[in-house]
Parts: sequence; C-alpha cells; structure tokens
Amino acid sequence: MTENRFSKYLIYALGEILLVMIGILLALQVNIWNENRLDSRREMTYLKGLRNDLIKNKDNLEFEINVSSERLKQSIQLREFLKESSVEIDTTQILLGSVHLGVFSPFYSFDPTFEDLKSSGGLNLIKNGDVKDIIRAYLFRVNLFKSMLYNQSQTIKQEYNNTLYDYLNPEIKSYWWKKGLLDKSNASLEDLKDFGFDLEGLKINRKYKSNLKKVIGIERELKVWYQILLKENLQPAIDLINLEIK
Repeated sequence: MTENRFSKYLIYALGEILLVMIGILLALQVNIWNENRLDSRREMTYLKGLRNDLIKNKDNLEFEINVSSERLKQSIQLREFLKESSVEIDTTQILLGSVHLGVFSPFYSFDPTFEDLKSSGGLNLIKNGDVKDIIRAYLFRVNLFKSMLYNQSQTIKQEYNNTLYDYLNPEIKSYWWKKGLLDKSNASLEDLKDFGFDLEGLKINRKYKSNLKKVIGIERELKVWYQILLKENLQPAIDLINLEIK
C-alpha cells in the first residue's frame, strides 16, 4: 500500500473471487446436467416399464375378449338345445358350454410400474403430463368396471351354477380345469360323458333358462366394455408411450 499498489491488489482479489464464483457456477451446472441426465434415464426406464405392463394387460384383455366370444358361441348351442331343436347337437359340447358359461374370470390390470411411481414419488420424472393422464384414465375405467360389473357378474354366474349343478356332478369342474379343456386341441371331450348330466331335467327347468339369459347378458356386457377399454384407453396409452420412447 505504501507503494500505491492497492488498486492492483483489489483487482487481483476481485479476480480471484470471480474465478471462484465461476468455478462454483460451473460445478452447479455440471451437477444439474448430470441430475437431468440421470432423471432422463430413469424416466426412460419407467416409460419402458409402463409400456411393458400395458402390453401385458393388452394381451390379457384380448384373451378375456376371446374367451367371452367363445362363451357366447357356446350359448347359441345351449339355446338351441333348450328350444328342443330338431338339429342334432353334441351333448358333450353342451356339457362343456354349460360349464364354461358359469366360469367367472375377470380382467385384472397388472400395474407394478405405475404403483412404484406413485409410492416413490417418481411421477414427476414423467415430463409429458398426457402420459400420466392417459394411464390414470385407463386405471379409473378398470376400477369402474370392477365396481359396476364384477360383483354383478359373479352373483349372476353363481346363481346360474347353483341351478346347473343340480343336474351335473360338481366334480366335473375340477376335472375340467385339470385337463385343460379350455384348449380343445390338447384334450378329448369324450371322457366327460362319464360324469352324470341330466340333460332332460335341465331342459325343462325354467329357473335354469332364466339364469342362462342373465349369464349371456352379463357376458355380452363384459365383452363390450372390454373392447371399449382396449380401444379407447389401453391401446392409446401404449401408442403415446411409444412416441415418448422414440
């Protein structure tokens, strides 16, 4: 200072401070960049997980739609049989169809990735709000079906089965599942004839006919709603996530 160098020291000190601040800002920026990069990776992992879950749900839903279609086809034979049609009908197919119609196999959505996102607070990682909205809408409709149709369907099918098994050996059901008779290509239906089936008694039972109409009605309703769920919710969600991943 005695040599009038104060201004030089001040400039030097300010320069040092400036360099430290620049270094801190650069470090913060690099840290933010790394965090964003990691978040993007996590987001992509979650998006792929969501897509995989939805694809599995789509396959399961399509399976349930096909099962409902098969049941409704079998119901045509049953109605022909109950009308005492002169057309020759395979009684073994009637047996299989009558049991198949009474099976309750609802669609349940498999959503571990979305549940993980909710519980971990990771939903903020999904930048596109439309993705979150469309999945919430899909899950809302699934839960709506459960509350509206599943209890009703289960009750109707139980009433149907209670009437059916008055004319059929109840052991047929467990035997049927063990043999895998849903897949007709892998099992013969001939041995089902060994189980007693009072066709004539069933044919004149008015309660069975009434319950059959109810079962057919609820099966049609389930199929229609499943088709709506697939077309309006599930497939659009998959398509939107595919765009995000690309």
